[in-house]
Amino acid sequence: MLHTRLPNRNEAWDCSIFIEPAPVIHGVSGRGGLVIACGADLFMLRPGAEQMLYRESFLDDGEMVVAAVEARSPWRYAVASNTMVAAFFKHEGEDSIVKLSATDEIPATHLAWGRSGDATVLWIRWADGVVVRTTPDMTSVEVLDLGGIDALASDADGNVALASLSSFDDGRCRVYRARGSSRLAFHDFDPDLPHPQPHPPSGHPMHLAIAGDAVAVSTDRGGVWLSRSQDDPFVKCDHLRTAGPVEFDGPTSDANLFGVVVEESMGAIVRVEEDGGALRIAEFGHTKGGPLPRIAAISWDSTRQRLWVASPEMGLFTCTDPTAKKSVS
Repeated sequence: MLHTRLPNRNEAWDCSIFIEPAPVIHGVSGRGGLVIACGADLFMLRPGAEQMLYRESFLDDGEMVVAAVEARSPWRYAVASNTMVAAFFKHEGEDSIVKLSATDEIPATHLAWGRSGDATVLWIRWADGVVVRTTPDMTSVEVLDLGGIDALASDADGNVALASLSSFDDGRCRVYRARGSSRLAFHDFDPDLPHPQPHPPSGHPMHLAIAGDAVAVSTDRGGVWLSRSQDDPFVKCDHLRTAGPVEFDGPTSDANLFGVVVEESMGAIVRVEEDGGALRIAEFGHTKGGPLPRIAAISWDSTRQRLWVASPEMGLFTCTDPTAKKSVS
């Protein structure tokens, strides 16, 4: 069994609950210093600040379940609820909202701001596996003819990755990469799942992360598979055998990889380095004798050197790199 080391005194990460009392948080996204967290309500942390702004939910179809922040100007962000996606941006100095929904009123499970040619657009994965991307002005959407897609992600440079497991009867997983282009290159690999499912169950979805050419695929708590370039095969990451959400700590292919590991008696957040070493930066246990808290999403904030963690039970908590400078609000 591989050894995941614990931090020494100089390596200890500062982990703490960010909002108290803890609200229900399903999604979190941070890019360029702007952080959006969502659940029953919407929370925003502006660049350079340390005080969250609060806004009651403006959608009347349930809690917001996923968020995505654009990494560059005009700094748009989007959230999704049960049947709707709402994107926020400035238009001629005024706050504007564009609302999008699928024709059969199904939820969006993944959102990502990524490049399509020279423009940055919003990519949306609906619960039926259909993926669309908006036009740059967000007046319409393009449906991508890719079959069933199970996960979608982008990095801070606008590179996009998509993964499909449910489209193939032989158990293979297909990963698409779009690096600064509307064209998609793909790579197939066999995740060797013990019990392949036709679609990832809603409680344990497929998760995806991208950093330049590097892509990590978390397959329904069946482990994480990692490729560092388009020419490299996907290799199982043994330190993250039971990982849920995954995230890189930067947009380059040598970035460290975070994963949420679920064990029998506790959960942990593990950072896997490019050389294969692994550091356990946080642990969490059962609450009041109940099941382990769920970790719904994680997002790296490069400006604060901080990992944001969304949990319906624990709310929003953070893990800050010990080398980070203190921010001034």
